[in-house]
Amino acid sequence: MITDCGEKAVYLKYTIIEVTELFHRLGVPVHLHGYLYLRDAVLLTLEDFRILDSVTGVLYPVIALKYQTTSSKVERAIRHAIETAWNRGKPDITEAIFGYTVKNSSGRPTNSEFIALVADWVRLNGTGRNQVLIHRIRIQEVIYEL
Repeated sequence: MITDCGEKAVYLKYTIIEVTELFHRLGVPVHLHGYLYLRDAVLLTLEDFRILDSVTGVLYPVIALKYQTTSSKVERAIRHAIETAWNRGKPDITEAIFGYTVKNSSGRPTNSEFIALVADWVRLNGTGRNQVLIHRIRIQEVIYEL
């Protein structure tokens, strides 16, 4: 658990960088509103995976509130960003990240599938910046408890 506000800020910064780099590799266009919404959705999911249990009831409204828009516009913008990335993206990168887990008739993942898979990939395969920080924080917590 991250207890220091400064460490949390560093952790969040590195997480944003990792998600952004992954979106660039996947071909998510930066100029779309859905890019920002999607990035926030992944970051919120990384904080608490349970948010995916209520994508339309919690996740979209939280993002809509932040950007002063509606939940339906958030959902549509995210879907458009995913469709665009899926059509423009590099197949080898999308296969490496999504593999054969996407079995949708449209050939692309749903919004919640995309968000969950990207969040899971970042959590498991991040560049290591966050893992080093988390390890350092855990060591500090153990020392503090002694």
